[in-house]
Amino acid sequence: MSKPHPDFHSIFSALPWALPLLNSPEWVVAERFRMDPAYPIDSFVRDRVHGPNGLLYQAELYKVPSSPSSSIEETVSLFSFAEGLMGFSGITHGGALATMLDESVGFAMVANERQRDSPWNDWNPASDASLLETMDSVTMMQKLKGFYVTANLDIRFLRPVLCPNVVGVHTRVIENNGKSMKIRGVMKDAKSEELATVDTIWIKLGRAARL
Repeated sequence: MSKPHPDFHSIFSALPWALPLLNSPEWVVAERFRMDPAYPIDSFVRDRVHGPNGLLYQAELYKVPSSPSSSIEETVSLFSFAEGLMGFSGITHGGALATMLDESVGFAMVANERQRDSPWNDWNPASDASLLETMDSVTMMQKLKGFYVTANLDIRFLRPVLCPNVVGVHTRVIENNGKSMKIRGVMKDAKSEELATVDTIWIKLGRAARL
């Protein structure tokens, strides 16, 4: 059973550039099915990063495509986090920032895949159980045929990110040709200043993709 959304307007009130998107008919707040403990998928973020002293809230939105056959070109992921993600005194740990950036571009990929006939639409706890039984890479590759996986992840930290904090990541799908995706994300603070960037390439397993 899906849970009601938290009061995202209050939680992310420190991000005036993002607040209008929560009410815009052009944007959709997505359900985070990966937070369901019935799914072993994404247990690192759900069980280790999220917590009362870590990542407190996470919202994911995508811009409605211009037509049913069009790809999702923009997404926004919002994060509110506590002192538990601190590295250097008062500064967010780089690994925590990398996780948030990876989550953001990953959402952009999955959001696009769920718009079409893809393996993501059939994903269920049994799918996870089947993968967990896989003990060799060859069999794993066969079971994941048709899924996109990360081929490249290039992160650049532009300035220190204070901790605790509330930040957002605006992503754009640069290329989506059915074989590979190129996605760029920019982490921004309350003043829309850029804090970090991420550029990723995703390839679909089971098919040749030119990078």
